[in-house]
Amino acid sequence: MANGDEALVAVQKTALAALLSLARQGVGESTRGKFYGGDALSWSRLDFHERRRRTIDIISKFLRGRGGRCVSKLEDTIVLNIQGEQVAMVCDCIPGSMSVAAARELVGQPFLSDYKTAKKLPPGVAGPVHLIACQKTVSESQALRQLGFPDAVLVAAPFGIYVADDVQKIQMVFSTNCRDETTTQHRVQRFLEWLSQEQEDRLLARRAVSRRKISDLTGEECFKTG
Repeated sequence: MANGDEALVAVQKTALAALLSLARQGVGESTRGKFYGGDALSWSRLDFHERRRRTIDIISKFLRGRGGRCVSKLEDTIVLNIQGEQVAMVCDCIPGSMSVAAARELVGQPFLSDYKTAKKLPPGVAGPVHLIACQKTVSESQALRQLGFPDAVLVAAPFGIYVADDVQKIQMVFSTNCRDETTTQHRVQRFLEWLSQEQEDRLLARRAVSRRKISDLTGEECFKTG
């Protein structure tokens, strides 16, 4: 009987050791960023345009699930309630490495068109804020190059990089390693959680309100002279 009990204890220890070993291997693989199987592999087979489209659709759907609403005149723009403000989130995707010009230039500097976006936004909607899913990583210097100047608020966080200009009130979120549907949703979720946890949502909303005013004024001048 004692031998039987000892055998059960030994089996439990062996099973627990095996489970911990598998868990460590899983964490190790995820932290090394290996995306060579499953949906991530399927996404890697897509061309830039198809991958970009699929990623944008997933982000838009996720934000709608969080209470966001579409803007009839603007594709890929979702309005979220952030700290009592209705904020327009323009969803986009860099479908390859930031070092690949063909992928990076599909997005470029999207804030240059904010005055056109603002013209189509309903009254009372702030922004826009640019939520950009990136297939791979983004460095701080790469994010600042997209903004165009170095003197800006820049936060590197688990979801990616958030960059904001406190003069022109431009805001861009680079959500990194969006390799499939699951990782894309997870990164966006982590960004929204970070906003709330660090009380950055209040500042984001305030900047977005100012950005709408700046964009409206810019649009008035551009369309007046155009």
